[in-house]
Amino acid sequence: MPLSIPYLPPEVHHVIAQYIDRFDLPNYRLANKAFAEIGTPELFQNITFHYSSASLARLTAIKQSEHLQKFVKVLTWDTNSWFLCGVKFFDEWQRYFNEKARLFTKTYQPKCEHDHGIKLSKIAEDRQQWKNYVVNRPDENETWCYCISHDFLADFSNLSKVFMVNGALVPDHRGLKKTGIRVLLSEDEPAIFARGVCLDTVGSNGSFDQEPARLAFRNMYEHFGPYLKKLRVNALDWQSFFQYPRIPPMGAFDTLTSLHLQLTARSDCEYMSERFGVQYVRSQIREGNVAEFLARLLRLESLRLDLEDHYAHDGSDGRRVYKAPSTVADIFPLDHTWPNLRKLSLHHLDTTPHALLKLLGTHSATLKDMRLQHISLEVEESNNRSWHQVLQKIRETLHLERASLSGLLISENKDDFWDLDDDEALGLATAKYLVEGGECPVPAVRLDLKWNDCVDTFIR
Repeated sequence: MPLSIPYLPPEVHHVIAQYIDRFDLPNYRLANKAFAEIGTPELFQNITFHYSSASLARLTAIKQSEHLQKFVKVLTWDTNSWFLCGVKFFDEWQRYFNEKARLFTKTYQPKCEHDHGIKLSKIAEDRQQWKNYVVNRPDENETWCYCISHDFLADFSNLSKVFMVNGALVPDHRGLKKTGIRVLLSEDEPAIFARGVCLDTVGSNGSFDQEPARLAFRNMYEHFGPYLKKLRVNALDWQSFFQYPRIPPMGAFDTLTSLHLQLTARSDCEYMSERFGVQYVRSQIREGNVAEFLARLLRLESLRLDLEDHYAHDGSDGRRVYKAPSTVADIFPLDHTWPNLRKLSLHHLDTTPHALLKLLGTHSATLKDMRLQHISLEVEESNNRSWHQVLQKIRETLHLERASLSGLLISENKDDFWDLDDDEALGLATAKYLVEGGECPVPAVRLDLKWNDCVDTFIR
């Protein structure tokens, strides 16, 4: 007896297509002409790209199809690189990976990281992987050279969102999903050198080519910036704003309404080391025109700024403290207002109470959504507010529709420390207070805290 399939209107099939796995969509489109038409927007609305001739050829083929290019709305850009600094011959390849393996085994204790070191030792002696690298790296470089001199993203008439991602990536329902900040070789995977493994620069010097997303970011603002509405960069090397080219030119990103910018220090040769100079990074970011870059984005409605982590630093009193790579006062333009800013997210930043309250107060007329994660208050002689007082002032100043607080809210006053990941109820109650009012759930003083038991939670 022939199978009878009930009729469903095209509108229902369009909804169903949204839930079909990306790897099943090509087969779905082969079923019949109607499914081919319905599946096309889902298959091509979010396309991925990285610097390789094969990836560029696929992008070009889609662009040259008048029918397909109009469906492309999002570009997910994998900025991981093959590049190994100072590696041109096989003996240099061996030294590079053996040194990495030695340092991983010596430096890191977790089992997964030790396994990573063992895998690196195997890669060091693998001539086939060396041969693959000799092919892949020049191909990557040639593709970048082509892209920097050609407007290779032109003619995508509806492309308005670019998501740059760097680190451990896996295929997502649409595009790519980031699962970790570093590409590690886990014990259940073979010892295969992958793009991005080279970024962990423990014990070696970095290079311009190795700095996360820097080349792609330059490529983006030189050729496509004026067309973008939404840009996510996760993550961009912190040196991008103080070395050449210091800042995107006037006119770049003029149409941008949403920016998610994560700055990272992972290409620093002492990253993850106790010698890591967080104060040096602070000074460079302060002088590196990040504030000027942000001030040019006149149409911003949503801004998320993330400094990725806090780092160990010996304070003047000899006590170890954890500093963010920058502060609110150093990054945000003094007295600048984004007239349409409705959503602000700050992650891994240090700030004085005055700088934070000034930033929020300047945007009190428009700001409706505020999110804070891992924020540390620095002591001011003239304005030494606690988190209790800061939160009260935020409630008085803003008229929020949504708020979120997570991670650590910490202060140089060592008794003012709140772990909202550990105490989720406190985080939810405080967010509700900022929206609806009432009594601030964060007390003015706490007596149940031992500083030394809590401060290490800043380090992953």
